Amino acid sequence: MLKKLQRVRLESDYRYILNRGKKSYAPFFLMSKAPQRDNSLDSTRFGFITSKKVGKAHIRNKLRRQFREIIRKEIDNVKPGFDVVIVVSPKAINSKFPEIQKELLKQLRLNNLLE
Repeated sequence: MLKKLQRVRLESDYRYILNRGKKSYAPFFLMSKAPQRDNSLDSTRFGFITSKKVGKAHIRNKLRRQFREIIRKEIDNVKPGFDVVIVVSPKAINSKFPEIQKELLKQLRLNNLLE
């Protein structure tokens, strides 16, 4: 589980990140990255969105847990000062955990989020 300071929690923050952030597309998700509005935070915050298009609740929860676990393991290597929202795609349903992990780490590197 990510700490509270490492999570995007407010709907207004989600809207800000999705509207003003730099988007990058991957086969299993969309990543939107924006600089933090509140500079007093010393870590990057992550938020996850899985819509009902992805599937039933148990599938959405499973995918959210997988994405959170990948971020939890890498959070110490992530540069501070950003807010990131990951919107999970329905294509992620049939993919294996290592495939998702490889693609997410690749996108973090391409967006200069990993140190």
